[in-house]
Amino acid sequence: MALPPKSYFHLDEIARRWDASIPDLACYTLDGLLQISIMTVGLRVETGVFETGEHGLFRLPEGETVLYGPQPVVSSDLWPVFRTGAGRITRLKPSAPDRYVDLAEGVEPTLVTLPDLLVTRSERDRFEAAHGLGTREPVDASASSEVSKPPAEPGFIHRNGYSEVVLNGELFRLGPLQASIVRQLHEAALTGNPWRHGKELLGSSNAQTLRMVDLFKAKPNWRTLIVSDGRGYYRLNLPDRPAARLSHRAYRRWRLASAG
Repeated sequence: MALPPKSYFHLDEIARRWDASIPDLACYTLDGLLQISIMTVGLRVETGVFETGEHGLFRLPEGETVLYGPQPVVSSDLWPVFRTGAGRITRLKPSAPDRYVDLAEGVEPTLVTLPDLLVTRSERDRFEAAHGLGTREPVDASASSEVSKPPAEPGFIHRNGYSEVVLNGELFRLGPLQASIVRQLHEAALTGNPWRHGKELLGSSNAQTLRMVDLFKAKPNWRTLIVSDGRGYYRLNLPDRPAARLSHRAYRRWRLASAG
């Protein structure tokens, strides 16, 4: 008698199926190519939307709900988990760029370890279809519609001349020079060549510094919004970049960090 199909898989199962390593899966996750979930059992969260008011962008709560089963997380929040084996999650991935899903007030951050990371069946099948990996077992009818869908894109919205930017439910308030950098990178992303040299970006913004890190030093989470290749080029942390180049760089970065 055949066992019923599983609805989710642990990372070691996915690694064996794809003949990949956990660092490979970390790379795909941080590059926005693979959606990772965590199991929730009665997790209380607050959901809401971002609205524009007289004083700019603000959060408008809609209410609380209780979650059960695998829930997607924001890829960038998993870096500590891949880096050290454990991390804490305070939010989940929203269903749209102008929404957010945060742990409700009074709920402690969720401790997540590598064994807690999951890939749902529909996400596994979508990834395999998107990257030409032959499925090694029949895809059930309920998942077939998911295979045909394009990868979900991380949410990105901007307001007020890029002075307010939301990426995956995280709000960034930017100064004029910082907003100019993000605007240039967003325009570059729309051309299909998202990479721009830092000195070119800073020069076009009339910045009085030659280092991007100096311009964004007051924003400790700016690397969640902007990614560097380590050789002077930058892009927005969006999925519209050359996957092969990013995979190589992200993998190398992960390996170097792990060795340290």
